[in-house]
Parts: sequence; C-alpha cells; structure tokens
Amino acid sequence: MAERDDEPVPPPEWLPPQGAPPPIAEAGPPPPPPTYVPPPSAPPPAYAPPTAAPPPEGAPPPAPVPPPPAPPPPGYGPFGAYTAPPGPPVPTPPRPRGPRGEPLFGRWECASWGSRVGAYLIDVVIALVLPVAGGAALLGSGRHGPHVAGTVLLLAGPLVWGLYASAFMARAGERNGQTLGKQALGIRVIRDSEQPISFGYGLVRELAVREVLFAVASGIVFGIPALLDYFWPLWDESDRALHDMIVSSHVVRAEPVTS
Repeated sequence: MAERDDEPVPPPEWLPPQGAPPPIAEAGPPPPPPTYVPPPSAPPPAYAPPTAAPPPEGAPPPAPVPPPPAPPPPGYGPFGAYTAPPGPPVPTPPRPRGPRGEPLFGRWECASWGSRVGAYLIDVVIALVLPVAGGAALLGSGRHGPHVAGTVLLLAGPLVWGLYASAFMARAGERNGQTLGKQALGIRVIRDSEQPISFGYGLVRELAVREVLFAVASGIVFGIPALLDYFWPLWDESDRALHDMIVSSHVVRAEPVTS
C-alpha cells in the first residue's frame, strides 16, 4: 500500500553544527581529596655503646676498676659528718672580773650599781637639794624680788645639774670624770675611746641625754624610760646605764686594775 503524502514527517534529530565544541556535561560534586598516607619510617637504630679500641700489641693491661664505695651505715645520710647528732654545746668562757667581783672593761673594773647610786645621791644633795631649798625659802619670804629668784632656782634645776656635773668631770688629771659624789665613792666616768672627759662631752651626757632626753621620754610614757635608765646596770654585763650606751661611756673604779 502506498504511503500517503499527507502523513506528518518526524523532525530530524538535532545535530550540532559542524565545527562547534561538544556540549558541556553537567558538573557533579568534586571528588574527595586523596587521603595522606605517610611513608613508612624505619625504626631508630638501637643504642650501642661505643666499644673501646683493643690495646695495641705489647701494651700493659689496663688497671682494674676499683669497687664502688660501701653504703653508709643505717641512720646516716650520704654526708655522715653533717647529719650526725651534734655534740654537747661548748660553754662560753666567763667574762673576766676584777678584785671586787665586777666585770672588767679593758684595764678598768666596772663600778657596781650600789656605788653609782650612792654617788648620785651625794651629787643630788649638792647640786639640787641645796639650791631648791634656797629657792623655796625665797618663795616663802613673800616679797617680789626673792619670789622671782626662787622661781628661777626651782625651774633651773636640770640646768644646774648639767653645769655642776660637767664642770667637775672636766677637771684634768686623776679627777677627770669625777663629780664630788663619784670622788667620794672612788668611781669615775671614762669614755670608751679612753679620751678624757671634756666640758662639752659632760654637757651632752649629763644635760642633753640624762636630763632632757630621758625627761621628755618619761613624760610621754609615765616615767618608764627614767626607771629603765636607773635600773639597767643591774642586768647589763658591763654595769652600764642606758645613757652610758648612748654616749659610749663606762662608769668604773677610779684606779685601774694592775694585775
């Protein structure tokens, strides 16, 4: 049977034109990167201590290695001399003393506390009690002139003491360092440097330190510094008071120890 001319003809398949690039295929997900695999490493070589070269022919044999030291006895560390129990304490030699049993300072025997107190009382009577008694008598007279003089005498007590003690201690020769009270009891003040007592040094010791410094400090703390100064020689190894330590002085017997 012959084909009919009016039947539809299927369209021809599409072909790319000649010379055109091929169609690009649809891109998919990128491939995963390759996994890094380290190259196999060789194991480290086993340590082998260096071997000594054999001795040459005819050489003497090496000296033998001494054996290790014996371990310490039980209870001792590696340093036995340091960890051993300490021995008995070494007693301190007693300080040399003079003929009257007081400690020595060089060629001088320190004065006892009792002799210092006795000399101080004598000096107080001479330098303070008599002027104060005279001032009190002038105050009791009731007149204006003696009243002023008596007030001055009472207020000038510390200054009178400083001038009195400094003037007598500055005497030259064998009386240097002695007030009248110290002279009566055979004691004297010496400087640690063995230099003689001067009037200026006496003012510093007796007026500035004893009367002013300790008086001011005692007024602040209820008289405790003055009491400590008076009683300090009782337990000091050189029988010194606090004012002696401040000015570097000692109170000693008037005569040096000869033997």
